[in-house]
Amino acid sequence: MNKTLKVKLVAVAKDEAAYLPEWIHHHLYVGFDAIDIYLNRTSDNSAEVLQRIQQQHPNVNFFYADWIDYCPPEVSKHIQYLTYAKSFQDCRDSGEFDYMMFLDIDEFWMPKDLSFKVQNCLEENADADCISFQWLNEEGSSKSFSALNQSIRGRLSPLVKSLFRVNANVAQVSLHVPRLKKGKSVLCDGKKFKQMEKKRECLHESLHQLRDIMIVHRLFRSEREYLSLLNRGRPSDEVPLKLNREGYNFAGDPSEDVTFSIKPGAFRVYHQSLQRFISSSNLDDVIAEARQFVENRYRMTLRDICRVPKEYFVEMVRVIRGLTLKSVFKDIRLTIDTYFAVNRCNSSGELIALAKEVERVDLRLALEVWKKALELRPNGPMIKARIAEYESIELKPGMKRSDLRKYHN
Repeated sequence: MNKTLKVKLVAVAKDEAAYLPEWIHHHLYVGFDAIDIYLNRTSDNSAEVLQRIQQQHPNVNFFYADWIDYCPPEVSKHIQYLTYAKSFQDCRDSGEFDYMMFLDIDEFWMPKDLSFKVQNCLEENADADCISFQWLNEEGSSKSFSALNQSIRGRLSPLVKSLFRVNANVAQVSLHVPRLKKGKSVLCDGKKFKQMEKKRECLHESLHQLRDIMIVHRLFRSEREYLSLLNRGRPSDEVPLKLNREGYNFAGDPSEDVTFSIKPGAFRVYHQSLQRFISSSNLDDVIAEARQFVENRYRMTLRDICRVPKEYFVEMVRVIRGLTLKSVFKDIRLTIDTYFAVNRCNSSGELIALAKEVERVDLRLALEVWKKALELRPNGPMIKARIAEYESIELKPGMKRSDLRKYHN
């Protein structure tokens, strides 16, 4: 009789209590035998959420990783590498698990058929030391805190996440693909893994396609959640917001837009299971508290936009472009107006130069800068002309000045 393969999942989480129940339920449901979550720099109620889940599911454990912050900054900034290396060594020492995987809380190991478990994938690729799965960046949702849909629209990303043998000849753990001294690395369909040139954690362009198992990356969610998640929550940083995003629903090549459809029957059973999981773990009140934290952090993001140094303004605009919800865009416009006052942007020449820079990123927000410049130079012909031009057309989210040629043609 074949031994049942055991798989451990490991994650690092910061202020993600609102999303932990769905993520944990999902990965228990698809067959992961144990889940370890390391909390770091957390100020929400993640611990209480995890304690309640742990009472019903003792194979879910959590630990604090704040000890990493005692290391020098050049070391502590690599929290995931440090945590993953420790968890890998612990897993290897215990001898309890055959495979392990590292995921973030916004990443879901997702088979097309939810009755297909992670052990089935391992059995199909029994001779592989490492199995990698391509990312699918899920399109944002109009509804906050929405659960996964049966039909997932998104865009392929070259990045992958990987399952690997605990006893593999690992030279170095990594966020996406472990470095093996030797061994066999494949994709979920058995094809040999081939990296993108000079990007070892990215899948080669020739292999981009929807497969029966993807990593659904829920990086956008709703617009309010997206803005909330931009908040670093570390006042010591010079820039209080994450500026390493391309904008809302901006991720990758538009030619790689796809729809990943989950088998309906299995999805209905899965969704019912999620509701029972939340109920049996008595999570309703702590989920409500966690969601309020996300809403409060959204307001903090609006406040912290005003604290972004002037030299980062255009980068900030790039991060917030793509927003379509009127209420959210109104909040942003009001915040940008406050930004000019806080940062003493009181020179029309400075504002004109800034408007021209912002035009390369988002015309809707450039229009706000031109209007601010008009307040200081009410008779400026170029300012008036720009405002009239932009107000005469429908400015779409993320539209740049270079797009106007296509618009007029």
